Amino acid sequence: MKIQILGTGCTKCKSLLANATTALTELGLEVELDKIEEIEEIMKFGVTNLPALVLDGKVLTAGRVPTAEQIKELLGSPSPDVASDPPPGPSGRVRVTALLCLIAAVALVIYAKGRTIPAPSRPSLASTSAEVALPTMVEVGSETCIPCKAMVPVLAELRRDYAGKLRVVFINFEKESEVAEKCGVKMIPTQIFLDQNGKELFRHEGFYAKGEIDAKLRELKVLR
Repeated sequence: MKIQILGTGCTKCKSLLANATTALTELGLEVELDKIEEIEEIMKFGVTNLPALVLDGKVLTAGRVPTAEQIKELLGSPSPDVASDPPPGPSGRVRVTALLCLIAAVALVIYAKGRTIPAPSRPSLASTSAEVALPTMVEVGSETCIPCKAMVPVLAELRRDYAGKLRVVFINFEKESEVAEKCGVKMIPTQIFLDQNGKELFRHEGFYAKGEIDAKLRELKVLR
């Protein structure tokens, strides 16, 4: 049995390694435990969300940190397929139903924790009606996953090209996971498009090219 931890050194990656070590110790298993941090090696597993837990070459979990108890259950499962994360789909998502709730939650977290990636100021509940009426694209990602890093310049271009027309909000999944969970996010990066009334119109998972986003915004017809 060989267990590998895929991660680039982020806090969640270290937590997963610690939980895996604890699980193996409590199970009394003598197995090979490796940590892979090289991007080229990580990409060979087809993983887009980190950290990831791999058993004998098969990815068991990705984008989350299972507890030591959960890892013990995964290792004790008769088949890794049973323990793997289910693919994200509409039935497993809790859709965002109101922009006001999302804005309030994001504002509370931002003011309490601060933010690490530049973003336009989040409106408070006292914002003007004209400001609240803007359509919004919410990007849920992190500073460590490969496609998330690739989205940083895309978000910058969107803020520049759609200034005054579209609000672009970034939620750091690693630091604001409670907000991401309220949005029903199952993997990162995820982009959620809301109209000016807060109704979710569309969501996309994974890297989203600027040209594709432009086309989607035209299709959704939310820009003035």
